[in-house]
Amino acid sequence: MFKILVATDGSGYAFQAIDYVRNLAERIADCEITLVNVADTTSLPVSLASTNLPETGWVTVDVERGVEALIKQMEAESNKILEDSRSKLLAIEKPVYLVSLKGSPWKMICDLAEKENFDLLVMGSRGRGRVAGLLMGSISEKVLHCSTSPVLIIRGQKE
Repeated sequence: MFKILVATDGSGYAFQAIDYVRNLAERIADCEITLVNVADTTSLPVSLASTNLPETGWVTVDVERGVEALIKQMEAESNKILEDSRSKLLAIEKPVYLVSLKGSPWKMICDLAEKENFDLLVMGSRGRGRVAGLLMGSISEKVLHCSTSPVLIIRGQKE
């Protein structure tokens, strides 16, 4: 069984990568596809205790509720992205699995690819270029360097 992991963020670039995978999977007799979306929770406030704000009950509860609501919203968006991505693969008769994760996108993608022994990891790229990638941090570039699986980056046309 040839296992393909496709990282998707719901962008047009990700959908171009999914279109590529759909065409590739039609040519592989025995393969399965896993779509992964990672909600980036690395920049969320962890707790009020990690700040210098006074710990009054109403502020703590309000911040915690806000963070919980934000995470639930991110999970819902992740699930929608995965379902929209799966709809692009309905025409092929291959198993398609969905994985929604939280954390650092590049790290979670690399960890999943290694843990599940994927044969190929596919993702889209916005094609910002080396300077912008260095300044802003390209997820696809980080995955390319950390993955133990082969990585195919589909450099898409501008949205």
